[in-house]
Amino acid sequence: MAAAGQDLIVKSDDGLEVIGRAGIEEIALKEMPDDLVTRPTLVWLVRSEKSGEQLSEITYTTAAISWKADYTAVLNADDTALDFSGWVTIDNHSGAGYKNATLKLIAGDVRRIQPQLWVEDGFEEDIPHSMVLEEGGFEEKSFMEYHMYTLGRKSTINNNQIKQIEFIEPAEGVKANKIFVYERSDYWYPGSGDQSKKVMVKIELRTRKKIKWDSPAKGKVRVFKKDTADNSLQFVGEDEIDHTPKDEKLSLYIGDAFDIVAEHTLVESKEQFGKHYEKPQD
Repeated sequence: MAAAGQDLIVKSDDGLEVIGRAGIEEIALKEMPDDLVTRPTLVWLVRSEKSGEQLSEITYTTAAISWKADYTAVLNADDTALDFSGWVTIDNHSGAGYKNATLKLIAGDVRRIQPQLWVEDGFEEDIPHSMVLEEGGFEEKSFMEYHMYTLGRKSTINNNQIKQIEFIEPAEGVKANKIFVYERSDYWYPGSGDQSKKVMVKIELRTRKKIKWDSPAKGKVRVFKKDTADNSLQFVGEDEIDHTPKDEKLSLYIGDAFDIVAEHTLVESKEQFGKHYEKPQD
């Protein structure tokens, strides 16, 4: 039996028959062929110069397994410092589980050629998953033009599982600055309000070795602040950071100020090199 597009090719006593897949309700086999594989399987044929049982190490690449970093920042009462923590989320849909695996994550813009994916008849499978939280212990080091994060213990990642592991050691009291930034914009769409008067709220901080996260990997940063009325944490915005080298500034754009409105005044206009330039005063 073989498949060609939407058709099945079946060998019978009368020869070969081509059957449309839409007209098939069930397929039954009298016996299981020796080479029938019913689950995702990798098979190698290995040649050895010695007889008897031998150990071998196999290296291969796979797809449908990925990771991402997520961070949480909690501002203090006067927005001058924050507590910073991070988790890594591993999503495994590769078709195989990895028991007691050594986990190494490569951060950076690693180039891979992706095959084109086809979805037949608009059908997409909803794959169930579970989420497991684990405390971690990643060690970071430079590796080629990237950064490598190695988990200091073994970890099991099952198929169709999403697992979260503590990515960085939480840092408390990281110095931060809240700043307001105005950038004139004429972009407008119905319901957006007057964007030309919006003032951005940003939180700035620097990566420091003393707070034990030299070079954070790309990921989403969610920012919270404690409500002193009941000590509950309130979400105040989020931003995505890129892969950031040590001692570089991080700027988190978390939203627009409610009570601050900017006014734009043109103070100078002149022609230069055949082009018209305007100098605004904000």
